[in-house]
Amino acid sequence: MINLVKIYTFLQGKELKKKNAREWAGACPACGGEDRFVVWPQENRCFCRVCNKSYDAIAFLREFHNMSFVEACHYLGENQKLERKPISVKKNQVVKWEPKIIEKPAEKWRQRADTFVKWAHSKLLSMSDKVDWLRCERGLSVESIEKYCLGWNSIDIYRNRKDWGIEIIGKIRKIFIPAGLVIPAYREKTCYRMKIRRDKVEIGKNRYHFLAGGRNICLLVGEGKDIVIVESELDALLLAQEAGELITAVALGSCANKPDRETFEAMNKAENIFVALDFDNAGEKASWEWQKFFPFAKRLIFPGGKDVTDSWHSGINLKEFIRTKVEALTLKKWD
Repeated sequence: MINLVKIYTFLQGKELKKKNAREWAGACPACGGEDRFVVWPQENRCFCRVCNKSYDAIAFLREFHNMSFVEACHYLGENQKLERKPISVKKNQVVKWEPKIIEKPAEKWRQRADTFVKWAHSKLLSMSDKVDWLRCERGLSVESIEKYCLGWNSIDIYRNRKDWGIEIIGKIRKIFIPAGLVIPAYREKTCYRMKIRRDKVEIGKNRYHFLAGGRNICLLVGEGKDIVIVESELDALLLAQEAGELITAVALGSCANKPDRETFEAMNKAENIFVALDFDNAGEKASWEWQKFFPFAKRLIFPGGKDVTDSWHSGINLKEFIRTKVEALTLKKWD
């Protein structure tokens, strides 16, 4: 397959400058400039830092040289069936990995968490400013807020660990529930995990707080047979809201996290797996690692920023993007 550096040089009639071992840069075919258009020939991907748009080789040819999908495949010398081939893995790379079986949290914790989630959910629905923030900044409708039991906690709260069925560790006798957006995760109508997106964050503190006593499961939302893996729970909820009939969104919580046993089994049953971790250095590195566990997984980059929500803010129709991108990558036709 011809790499993007050669394609750019031949079709654009311009040179790219080599920045390092894996990165080249030059003028963007859309907005110009000198080195704002970055090309990674090993992955056959490119990105404009000003336009905030990314392309693979096929998308590049279709966008800037008016080729159809089939014409782009012919030009690149690709099999038009796009047969899925496992990537080569070095002998010293670890590819065997056993997903963890997640047990239910303590009964007291489940009861307390369920009560707290219901209270916080009712509180959020009464706060028009917070509902408007979720709608305007995160793209989530009132229907989604209700469906996924999002809530709001207005002040930092400390509760006895024993009351929540959590073991006391040394001098730590309290469970901390910070102020912010409450994001629960359920399995079979049982709350397994509760995350708080803090309203205010001090320097050096994490934005997200994982409530002690919960289980670190992935959040699965949507009803589609194809799986899209993202980092943020809020990105997953937005994706399920906009395209849940087409895909199932899986939120890892962090690009470094791996799926639990139930999520792993769901992935094995999926027709296609698309890795849409954030478009940054950490997300890029973690994305390609996924092919060691799922050789047929494909990288999916949402245009307009680093994640799903950025893409939504840029005016991208997420459902249509998913539909056309999956068809382009798999030749799949939706019913």
